[in-house]
Amino acid sequence: MTERTQAEETQRLLIGELNHRVKNTLATVQAIATQTLRHNRNLEDFAASFAGCLQALARAHSLLSDAVWKGASLADLVSDQLHLGTIDERRMRLSGPRVFLPPQLALHLALILHELATNANKYGALSNARGMIELKWTIAGEQLEIEWAESGVSGMAQL
Repeated sequence: MTERTQAEETQRLLIGELNHRVKNTLATVQAIATQTLRHNRNLEDFAASFAGCLQALARAHSLLSDAVWKGASLADLVSDQLHLGTIDERRMRLSGPRVFLPPQLALHLALILHELATNANKYGALSNARGMIELKWTIAGEQLEIEWAESGVSGMAQL
């Protein structure tokens, strides 16, 4: 009887954790939809932008699931953007130490990276044949500093 009670308690805990994650994810999707709707003028642009954000979120979820929701590396989040095709890896230089991010920060940063890459494709360095992106990160004390720099166009964005 003890094993059964323990199994039922484990099941309750897992269902509670799943419920919590689903609610957080739905809140994130709702925020993405609201922001995307606010910044897109027509249905086609909204659909493309929203789908891209959901893809970035889904890939980040996959990374976190593979790590049993303990976190994800910053390099893996960037690599996912390369695999999504938003960035041509020949046009990107990466540098920084190994950084392991907690789950919520990894999700938010995945969406930020996706948005930066999308903007670079539309308006920035990746909108022409010669542009480059440099993504550098450092750790200063307990603070993560990320720099996104685009060359081949005017301007630079920093996180």
